[in-house]
Amino acid sequence: MKSPAKYHFYEWLLVALGLVLCFVSIFQLNLSEIDGRFLLLTAVIVMVSTGIRLKIPWVKDPVPVSETFIFLAVLMFSREAAILLGATAGLCSALRSSKQVRTILFNMAVMACSTFLAVSAARLFGGPAVFTQGYSVK
Repeated sequence: MKSPAKYHFYEWLLVALGLVLCFVSIFQLNLSEIDGRFLLLTAVIVMVSTGIRLKIPWVKDPVPVSETFIFLAVLMFSREAAILLGATAGLCSALRSSKQVRTILFNMAVMACSTFLAVSAARLFGGPAVFTQGYSVK
């Protein structure tokens, strides 16, 4: 069954927006943020959590565990790092389930856009990254 042209336009528009967000994030990323914590979180998301899905009662579809780690990145790192991590998780998840380039790019772009919106909302209501000064319970 053929999809209408307006759906293809919407898909490519989101892909373009997601790629723009990724490129802007790459150029604005502070390289001092890329430390062992960030690399460990990226490795966990890429190798483990994109394939694990949890069934939540009363929710129709299972939720990927990677979404939890992306939210953690929103709290711990800058907007740019969280967006790139979200896009990476979307890319890895799509590579496991699809071979179509359009679907892979669309999934990556949707994760980048949704992470951008989540980070923007968190910064708007909660201020800067929560754990940037350390992890003390005091």
